[in-house]
Amino acid sequence: MKSDLLESVFNHCDDGLLTLSRDGIVLSANPMCSELLGLAPEALKGQSYSWLFFHETENQELSQLINDGLKKEITYQLKEIQYSSPQTTTLRLLVSTVLVPSAGAAAAESPLLLVFIKPVEDGNRTAPVSSGRVGQDVQQLAAQVAAMEKQNRLLWTRRTKKDLLYALLAGLVFSLILLIILTTQSRLTIFPKNTVSEEQKIIRKTVEARLDTLPRLIHVAGLLEPYSKVTLTAQTSGPIVKMNFTQGDFVEKGHILYQLDTKELAKSVRTARVAYIELLENYNQLKDWQSSLEVMQAKRSLELAKIAESNEKKKLEETKKLYEKGIIPRVEFDQANTTYKKTGYDFENAKQQLETTLEKGSPERIEVLKLKLFNAKEELDEIEARYEASVIRAPVAGMIMAPEASDGRRETIKKEGDLFKEGDLIVTIGATEAFIINTQVGELSARDIQVGQTVQVTGLSFPNLVLQGRVDWIAATATISEDETYYPVRISIPDMPAEARSKLRFGMQAEAAIRLSSLEGVVTVPIEAVSRMNGKDVVMIGKESEEPAIRAVRPGYCDGSRIVIESGLQPGEPVLVPTLR
Repeated sequence: MKSDLLESVFNHCDDGLLTLSRDGIVLSANPMCSELLGLAPEALKGQSYSWLFFHETENQELSQLINDGLKKEITYQLKEIQYSSPQTTTLRLLVSTVLVPSAGAAAAESPLLLVFIKPVEDGNRTAPVSSGRVGQDVQQLAAQVAAMEKQNRLLWTRRTKKDLLYALLAGLVFSLILLIILTTQSRLTIFPKNTVSEEQKIIRKTVEARLDTLPRLIHVAGLLEPYSKVTLTAQTSGPIVKMNFTQGDFVEKGHILYQLDTKELAKSVRTARVAYIELLENYNQLKDWQSSLEVMQAKRSLELAKIAESNEKKKLEETKKLYEKGIIPRVEFDQANTTYKKTGYDFENAKQQLETTLEKGSPERIEVLKLKLFNAKEELDEIEARYEASVIRAPVAGMIMAPEASDGRRETIKKEGDLFKEGDLIVTIGATEAFIINTQVGELSARDIQVGQTVQVTGLSFPNLVLQGRVDWIAATATISEDETYYPVRISIPDMPAEARSKLRFGMQAEAAIRLSSLEGVVTVPIEAVSRMNGKDVVMIGKESEEPAIRAVRPGYCDGSRIVIESGLQPGEPVLVPTLR
């Protein structure tokens, strides 16, 4: 793609066009892009993409796309998203990777092209250009496309097969963009209006290049997630009579979440308790049956019957002797004999009664009663557990989330009046003692990441907090998707201050800086001081009151605010940095 083709497209397009280098610097922007972003063209050129987009919370998707495209070297083929402009309503935004030959034509760069498609209102449509002029424009643009294809053929002879594929792909993508522009002729204008506010003018401030120690960082992004999660399931059935939380609340361990209707359960508990107490009393009587009152009475009755029988036996023997001597009549002998037999029967009955009484406390009967008592206790414990489960408490301190099934499916949180069935999912509690961030890095960054490296975590949603974490895990093998290869990484934040725990919420966007090493004794300048001119990285040397001199430099590592100058600049030299007034 030649510079005159870019200039023609940029100057004739009613949509906003902006290109970013692989270093994240704005290479060019047309006037319409300046109008949509609310900045002057000279204020846009040379700016960092993070300065333009990362401070806008409503455009996090764009920030993530640019971040992945630059740091993970992902190639986009017309990725379309929504962009919220500070000056207009929501715009359609196309993000693409295009091929731009360098000055030497021996290599090519692949910047990102951002197309901000301006909405067209019925009452404000520009008048279509004449058919003759349109035909000329179409012919000129078609010729430029042919020139671009010719340039790509020249690149084919100088690049590897992999680079040729990227060049061809970029050419096709840009051809498609040109086709879109050609088919929307009513939106072309020759002299776009410059509506940049007069208050937004660029000024240049002098700073000195300095010797610095710059930490070498890898920046990744992800969402805050709980380190561990507990999903509660209903242990009993019943309607919900009270709910004591809302989703997203932080609760302490033991906090009552739900209260269920317990009328039927309370009745079942009382019945089971009565049955258990009765069996317990019977068991306590039988386990010491040998020394029980009933056994002692039976033994005493047997002893008395034995004594009575013995006395009547002696009396019968004496009566018999007297009868045989004729001293007493036979009637008395018969009465004594009858009385003796009766005491004998009483003795046998007392003996059988004792055996029957002892049988009640036999080891077999005690074992049966013991098993019944055990079953009754288990039944009572189960019903009491269900009764206690009707008051659902938080088992751990954490944040309330929608219940999560084992397959990752989320269910809705039940409200008062809903019915819980045994086994239903209640809520998931994310323990807030620690957080994790699941993210990913490209293969070039993965080789420098190791478990245990320190991480600083920040986020737009918690601007005054800087959390300290560590690399907890990095995958040993890459994950390959349709258009990228990456390595999953898990970052843990183990020591969570109480102040942070009350402000953070799961799902918040977080930026993590993994510290690899430090670059010591390097020359650095603010990242805004380096711009791109004629395919070279340059800085402006001088002071505000003087005519600056343009000097080519070789930039190196950048931490997002300062950039290392590997050659072309000495410590203490004055450098002009563009800023907005």
